[in-house]
Amino acid sequence: MAIEELTHRDLIEAAHIYFVTVNMQNPPGNISLDEAMRQLETNFLLKKYSVFVSRSSIGRMDGITIFEVKKDSDRQGIELFFIGAYPQSSGIGRKLLNSLGEYAKSNNITSINTAVSSIDQRAISFYSSCGFQTVGAKQTYGFTQFEMQFKIDSIHPLESNLEKSSE
Repeated sequence: MAIEELTHRDLIEAAHIYFVTVNMQNPPGNISLDEAMRQLETNFLLKKYSVFVSRSSIGRMDGITIFEVKKDSDRQGIELFFIGAYPQSSGIGRKLLNSLGEYAKSNNITSINTAVSSIDQRAISFYSSCGFQTVGAKQTYGFTQFEMQFKIDSIHPLESNLEKSSE
């Protein structure tokens, strides 16, 4: 599997992965393919977010992650907005997350942060199995949104958690 940054030539294929995986979330994202394409293209052209894509050994795109590097006076952290793989439960999401951890380490970034709906137990289990900890929670739109974090300098590196959870 190869992990690489999104390129303009990959927008259509990435939009399809984004569309499919958003609509498979719990609760479903209810996004059209056109809207998925518009969001990726806008963010790609404006360089608002970074997007990594995953390719299988035969070159087919099978995963996407969207994130932003946040910088403040005390620390740097990655805000992970989206990670999706198709097919799901194939280890692609874990490999994308591992690559994001490597990216963070190489750029002296101390944490990866994400928000997960209490309704989406599969996502909560996924992040927990990868070593993320719940660091906050807030009520929003009738459910709880958990703030989860992985500290890059923690005792158990992300790679170790990923290897353990895929056994």
